[in-house]
Amino acid sequence: MDLVPSTTATTVPGTTQRILAATPTTSREFTMLGVTWQTMPAGASAQVRVRTAAGWQAWQTLQNEATSNEGGRQGTEAVHVGDAIAAEARIVAPATTTVRSTGARLSLIDSRVLEGDGASRATVQAAATSSAVPAQPSMVTRAEWGADESLLSYNGAGCVPASIDTTIKAAIVHHTAGTNSYTASQSASIMRGIYAYHVKDRGWCDIGYNILVDKYGTIFEGRHGGVVNPVHGAHATSWNTDTVGVSVMMNSSQAKQSPEAMSAVSRILAWKLAGNYRTPTSTLTLAGKSINRIARHGDVMSTSCPGTNITAYMPTLRQDVANRMSGWQNSLIYKAYVGAGGEAKLGPVHVMERPWNGGRTTTFTNGGIYQTPENVTRQLNKSADARYRTGDSFAQLGWPTTSTTTTAYGSVVRFQKGSIHTSAKGSFLTVLVIDAWLRANPAQATALGAPTAAMTRGSDGTLYQSFVNGKVRSLNGRTTVTLNTSAPATGNNMALMGDQTKDRRADIVAASSTGKLTWFITTTTGVAGSPRSGSELKGSYDWLSHVPDADGDGYSELVARRSDGTLWAWNGRGQGQYVNAHMIGIRGWNTLRDLTVIPDMTHDGLPEIVGLNPQGSLVRYDLRRDLSVMRTSTVITGWGSMKQIATVGDVRSAGVVDILAVDANGYLSTYHGTAQGGLSGQRTVISRGWHPYVDLRSSGDHDADGRWDLVARGTTGNMYKYRNLGNNSWSVRQVMATNLESRGVLA
Repeated sequence: MDLVPSTTATTVPGTTQRILAATPTTSREFTMLGVTWQTMPAGASAQVRVRTAAGWQAWQTLQNEATSNEGGRQGTEAVHVGDAIAAEARIVAPATTTVRSTGARLSLIDSRVLEGDGASRATVQAAATSSAVPAQPSMVTRAEWGADESLLSYNGAGCVPASIDTTIKAAIVHHTAGTNSYTASQSASIMRGIYAYHVKDRGWCDIGYNILVDKYGTIFEGRHGGVVNPVHGAHATSWNTDTVGVSVMMNSSQAKQSPEAMSAVSRILAWKLAGNYRTPTSTLTLAGKSINRIARHGDVMSTSCPGTNITAYMPTLRQDVANRMSGWQNSLIYKAYVGAGGEAKLGPVHVMERPWNGGRTTTFTNGGIYQTPENVTRQLNKSADARYRTGDSFAQLGWPTTSTTTTAYGSVVRFQKGSIHTSAKGSFLTVLVIDAWLRANPAQATALGAPTAAMTRGSDGTLYQSFVNGKVRSLNGRTTVTLNTSAPATGNNMALMGDQTKDRRADIVAASSTGKLTWFITTTTGVAGSPRSGSELKGSYDWLSHVPDADGDGYSELVARRSDGTLWAWNGRGQGQYVNAHMIGIRGWNTLRDLTVIPDMTHDGLPEIVGLNPQGSLVRYDLRRDLSVMRTSTVITGWGSMKQIATVGDVRSAGVVDILAVDANGYLSTYHGTAQGGLSGQRTVISRGWHPYVDLRSSGDHDADGRWDLVARGTTGNMYKYRNLGNNSWSVRQVMATNLESRGVLA
């Protein structure tokens, strides 16, 4: 109801104050009221009186309430008046005032007691791992006091979600300045009334206070956003930021606060300040003012709030809070925080220490610390911490078993059931068999790089996950790594093909005429070292090649063609040792020439073998995980004149596998691969003069740079290396090994 400006110089009887505006008597049911306005002359105030069954009550001056950065109208506190049946309001000012108030309005709120009010007085989180930080006091939630959550959108969409500050630095104590005559069962209705007044009449997003306490000591959740979060309130203008506003539902200038109310305020503040690691008796500078850590509203604004009695009680309150917080520095999380460098390292507390999944946690602006049920603390960086709190990550991972550890690509945190990897690509989980494989194969995992996507499960149950340098897939207990054809990728099992020592360098293996293996470890300079003895393959072989790791142990496998035309495979165990000999191709393989192992031309996570048949066609043999042939197809025809075939994977950084070939004129060219696993017919000439070589191939990455290199052997028995520099660029020739003519076939 609008207040009508006075047209005459009417004064308040018995005073020199002038009435600037007033309402006519309004007769309807209401339980709370307040006055709002657009502007108010200096020195003016709002007064109201109500009529109850006992008649008209005395005029009372309402206390002005804080303004909010959420906009809206200025106004008084909303006061509870009981079961009133009529009301009047007026704006009064000193007699010398000439400016009239503008847009004053009396707001009447009917917030009656509902069935169930007071039945559920308070709830609290379940007990968890103990801490030196005081536990959260019992509290009546918004749902329990009947907050109409639809009001959160009353003033626009910008009110949801709640505005969250950086931290909690201080507490501001208020009183609601309403009646002191209410019953315990009326408290919830008063909460609903203040909420409605703040939203509908003041134009705020929500109830202004973060927490309210009635005179019976019952604690009520105020503004939405979560009581553990640093929710930005509307209770102290510039001092809303990084503070918690706690209001006592009473008028402390008209009555003394109850011990129950002050005990509840003390418990709330001890919980909030200890959980944010703040000393309650200290001072700080906030919004340009030096104030106590526990301040009254009147310390930061020109107001008598929280009234004379609570103001006098403030020193006692601060000491009582300090007593309740005694020993909070013994919190295991706080000790870990200090040990990690405190605010300089992790920033201030963002979300206070609290129970979490049977343990405890504190969120800082730059990460989080967790206290497990076994009272072990682990520190997570900001990105990993945010990922861990998302969705069902705890259910997937369990508790952290390490803190954040630096890796070549960023960082990793290990958990009971998985890991979180953080890099420039973001933070992603690895779980189940994929995580187990990565842990069991650290060299490959390190070189593979960070995950770039979450794990997915195919319709056949296959688990897939993409990494910076490749893909991992697992089915029925077998885990394989697919070459990321934008390299051969650093660190996946294809890039590490040929590595006998897990130093990320491919080594040379030779088989004598009787099948005796000799291997040459590649030195840090990228050349072959002295010969070492390996396994006995038994038999005579005319072609030999490394094959990317198929059984997931981090070592390459081996394939060879016997002189009888059969094709055989072995599982590698490192140090030149191979086991589990098994035939993978029946007779007829001796009709093919220039056999070459291909790093996943078809993008199925498995390698292939290509060779030239007597008709001059390049034929591809797709392999299963046991390296047996799954299917055969023709890649290209008309290649009968080609002298040598090789590959190093994706030469052009085009995301596909390319083929290297030497033609009849001695030109080495890159033949462009396609996404379908074929060749496009286009080529890029690299250079000429390659016709003297009798063998051209890649044994893998000899320089630990993540790219397969090219090796060539001439008629003299020397082996030369052309280092792959990427993007179809090659180094000058380097002698890798000499006098190999007596060593037999090479891989």
